[in-house]
Amino acid sequence: MAGHKVTAASVIIATNGYSDSLVKGLKRFVLPLSFTQTATEPLSESEIGSILPQGLRSLTPGG
Repeated sequence: MAGHKVTAASVIIATNGYSDSLVKGLKRFVLPLSFTQTATEPLSESEIGSILPQGLRSLTPGG
């Protein structure tokens, strides 16, 4: 946004890989994360109950 100013108490720079030189000094704060997503055929309630703890639909809270 050339010519505009943004003020914030906190900033999250969420990018793909190889962006540690995007902002001067960013490399010191880069935290590499890895996520995996798996898809299957639809599971029965008993299959879900045997795989996921406490009857959760995902291993992510709220999922």
